[in-house]
Formats: sequence, structure tokens, C-alpha cells
Amino acid sequence: YDKGSTVVQAMRFYLGDSLFFDGLRAYTDEFAYNSASSYDMRDFFTTRTGVDMTGFFDNWVFNAGTPHYSLDYFETAPAGPNYESTVFLRNKRKGPLFTGNDHIVEITFMSDTWEAQTERVSFSGETGEEIFTTPFEPSSVFIDLEEKMCDATTDHYKIIDETGSYTYSKTFLEIEVLDITDSAFVQVTHNWAPPDSLEEPVNGLTLSDYRYWTVSGILPETFEAKGYFFYTINSYLDNTLITGPTDSVVVMYRASAQEEWQDVEFEQLGNWTVGNIIVQDLEMGDYALAVWDTQVGISEENKSTGHIEIYPNPAGDKIKIDLMEYNTNGEVSIY
Repeated sequence: YDKGSTVVQAMRFYLGDSLFFDGLRAYTDEFAYNSASSYDMRDFFTTRTGVDMTGFFDNWVFNAGTPHYSLDYFETAPAGPNYESTVFLRNKRKGPLFTGNDHIVEITFMSDTWEAQTERVSFSGETGEEIFTTPFEPSSVFIDLEEKMCDATTDHYKIIDETGSYTYSKTFLEIEVLDITDSAFVQVTHNWAPPDSLEEPVNGLTLSDYRYWTVSGILPETFEAKGYFFYTINSYLDNTLITGPTDSVVVMYRASAQEEWQDVEFEQLGNWTVGNIIVQDLEMGDYALAVWDTQVGISEENKSTGHIEIYPNPAGDKIKIDLMEYNTNGEVSIY
């Protein structure tokens, strides 16, 4: 991770090639053989380009971490021969909490027949919304489709037209397509920011504090796929989420940011330290890793004596309960 190159790429997107390269040439001429601070650079580019760079430098330079942008949802309605779409965006952050201003985000509207229109959205603060007109009815909206912004995401799109396995580089997700009747346009985004928290906390369930995925796209009528979501306590990836063998790794799903997280059927390939969570029926939407603390809800007596064993964990459609040393009548309540 190179903070300097990230800022340069972000500034190039923010200003556009013409203003960026003109300002860069003038800046190097102005400060040749002299020292210059980040504040000097901010003020010089503001004067040279006519664009106030205060918000940009606050977001990308003067505060630790990296901005993250996501689409909460969008609404579309007919407007004569065209369509009007309202997009609702959100700003988060990888790293220390900071909510900046003067955000610029590129979005791409796409129809079922893959007609596309790209626009830029400007907003300040945590959320923003804007209305755009398109000559087609959008069925999906993608953020930074061509990866120009260099925000706290890793994302790629692929055109998939046959069954097989598709690896989305550096997103920690592999898709196995089992059935497809026509071409599919599928984007995978690995979000380097915490997912939204549960509206109603669940005792013993903890969502990742570091990352989540967004799977979006234009799918044919028949599309069946599995998703292989990678987890590990190594490389500082899930080490703050998975802290011991009593943490049972699961995956949560929601179709959009308007919905609550819910559990989804999966299989686990690996152990508690590293492996894959395999979602058998991959749907478009957000996915987040979570853990169940398997000792939450067990009485202190059972926790200390180990008289009850429940396995496998995690389970599919069956579990086995061993009462082990108990020889008296009793009642087992399962929640």
C-alpha cells in the first residue's frame, strides 16, 4: 500500500487529466530545488486550477486512512421518453473516523441490455444524493467501474458467458458459475471499511470491523453460482474478528443497505484460522463475515464441566447433541 501513489491517482481523478498535469508541471517548476509542504501543494493547486482543494487534502492527505464510497440505493421513475434516477451515496473510511467534504464519485448507470451512462456525483458529509436523467431504464448502478478513484475498495468486473470458476483478483472472493444461459456482467467489490452494524444487536454475534463484499451486476434469466469468501486470521485480515477456536465463522447477507443483515446457508472449508465460507446460492448484494461466540448462551455449569457437546459447528441441516455424563431426566432447550 503506497499512500503517495494513492493520493496522486485520486488527485488526477478529482481534477481530470488536463488540470492535473498542467498543475503538476507548474508546481514542479515553481518549487524546483526548494522545499514544499503539503499545505504549499494544496494552496498552489487551488490557485492554479481554480478548484478549491481544501476538502480533497483533508480527505486524502491531512487525515489518516482512506475515504470509502458506497451506493446505499437508487430509485428510478419514467420522465417522458427518459428516466430520472436518484442515487443515494455514503462516505465511510478505512482507518480512523473522519467525515470530510467535497467528495467526488463516479457512477455508471446500466440497463438490462448493458446500455451505460457515466456521471460524477459531488457531495459533502457522510451522505449525498443526486438526480440524473438517462435515455434508458437503469437496472444497476456501479461506483467507480473503471477503478479511477483509488478509494478504500478493490473491485473488478467480468463478463461471464460460460460455467466455471472466476477469480476476482485481490478481492478474496471466487465465483463458481454452475449454470448460465446468456452473458452476465458481474462486479465484485471488496470494501476496506466496516459494514453497517446490526439494527438489533444479537447476543454472541459480531460483524467484521474491517471489511465486507458487494456483488452487483446484470444477470441473465438463468444464472446459478457459488461464492467462495476467503477468511484468515493472518495478514491482519480477520485477526480482530476471529480471536479463538470458540469463534464460529459465518457469513451475513443483505440485498441492499435498506435491508437488515440476515444469515445465509453456507458450507465451511477450512478451520477456525483460515479457509473459505462457501455460499451455495450467490445473490447480488452485500456479504459480511461474522462470528458466533459458541460459549454465549451456555450456562456456567455446562461451560466449566463440558457435559454437553454440540457438533458439527458450523452445521448444515443437522446437528448432534451429546449429553455425555448426564444420567438423570431433564430438558434441553434449543434457541
